[in-house]
Order: sequence, then structure tokens, then C-alpha cells
Amino acid sequence: MKKALVILIVTISIICLCVMVLFLINYLKPKYGGILINTSPTASVYINGKLTGKTPYTNILNGKEITVRLVPDDATGSFLAYETKVKLAPGMQTVIQRSFASSDEFSSGENLEFINIDSNTAKLSVNTYPPGAQIIVNGVSKGFSPFNILDLPPGASLLTLKLAGYLEKTLTINTQKKYQLMLSVKLAKAPEATPTPLPELPKKMVSILKTPTGLLRVRTEPGLKGEEIAQVTVGEEYEYLDTDVATGWVKIQYRKKAAGLPNGIEGWVSGEYVKIL
Repeated sequence: MKKALVILIVTISIICLCVMVLFLINYLKPKYGGILINTSPTASVYINGKLTGKTPYTNILNGKEITVRLVPDDATGSFLAYETKVKLAPGMQTVIQRSFASSDEFSSGENLEFINIDSNTAKLSVNTYPPGAQIIVNGVSKGFSPFNILDLPPGASLLTLKLAGYLEKTLTINTQKKYQLMLSVKLAKAPEATPTPLPELPKKMVSILKTPTGLLRVRTEPGLKGEEIAQVTVGEEYEYLDTDVATGWVKIQYRKKAAGLPNGIEGWVSGEYVKIL
């Protein structure tokens, strides 16, 4: 009887020891998380200061938090590098996407990270830079960033972010049960619209008609009292400027504007001997 009891105690002790060993092995084993990085244009990827590849980049890494630096492949050297810290969730994939630009205000991108939560639901938190963007999920407005925490059904959802003066951003996100998706989005400033120049209206022209003398005097003011400054001949054309109602005389651009003559030369001719085209 005593022998059987000893065997039982030893067996139970061995089982407990095995359970503890397995628990410690599982607890102490490395926690791996995936990472996916896409950029435009392509970029060199540095993980914790070490060059590890080029985008598009995928890997499975051990560690809770890593530093990622992305250096764009830009021959001109005008695009700015990007650096960030992201958390890796065991068994989940962290995503970094970046579109480079020559200034930070025109660059854009998003980081998607997962953290484990004590809940059977899927949650989402949204931060935008700059803040204040309207958050629209599957066509329904949910509020403005920063927003924490939004319950969502697990699976794919269409997320749209709108902010005045910035390009609209639309993403497909996949929320997971028992995880909170931490979404950080950098919005790109919308380029200023270039005003469309108005088409130049055709200029009115004045054609010189036949006169008794074959010439038409150009004067400094309408009427015969004006001082003569030039003479024009039949068939010549000049830009029309104005008409004096009282006398019927017509003002023309006798000489065009030019260097040293900023206003050109303007003068008046008798309306009896001209035709406005």
C-alpha cells in the first residue's frame, strides 16, 4: 500500500514538473511578429540601425518594439528619409507604408500596429497628422481624429479620412478579434491649385479710311485744337482705345509700349475717316 502511494506521489510530481517546464519553455521562447513595409519610391530598410533590405520588405522579427528607418532611392537627393518606432505583436503583422516627398507636408503614409486586449471584440484607434480629420468607416462618419476606441466587427472595413487642405486617404483595414488596431496616418497637404489664366480678348482695331489729302493727322486731344503729333495713311491699322462722345474723335495706340516708352504713344484721329473693326 505504501509502495503504491509513493509511486503515485512520484508520478504526480513528475507530471507537475513536466507541466512547469513546458510552461516556462512557452513563456520564455522568443515572441515573433511579422512586418511589411511598402514605399514609393523604393527605399533601403534599416532595422535598429542595421541595413536589412529594400522595399517592398517583409520579415519575421523577435522583439516587442523596433526602430525602422527608410531611406528613399532618390538620385536627386530631394526626398526626405523617414524614421519611426513600431510595436510587434506575436503572430500578427505590423504594416508601414510611406510615400516620400521633398518636404514633410507633402509626404504621406500609415503605420498599422496590433496590441493584444482583454476583450472578445475587435477595436480600432486612429491618429492623424495633422489631427482633426473626419473618420468614415464603411460610409458612416464616426467622429474626428484622434479617436480612441472604436469597436468594430472583425474583418475588412473601408476607412476614409478627410481633412480640409489635405488629400483624402482611403484604406482597407482588417481588424482582429482580441486585438486593437493602432492606426497612425500622415496626411499629405493638397497642392495649391494653379489659377487658369483668362484668355486674352481680341483687341479692337481702327482702320484708316481715305481722306481728301491721303493723310490723317494724329493729335494730342480730340478736335482740331489738339497738337499734331503724327500722321497716318490710308489702310493702316491701330489699336482702338476710346471714343470721345462729344466730338466723335477716336483714340488710338499710335506706337506700342516698349522699353524706354512704357506707355507707347497715344493720340486722337477724326472719327469721320476711321473704321472700328
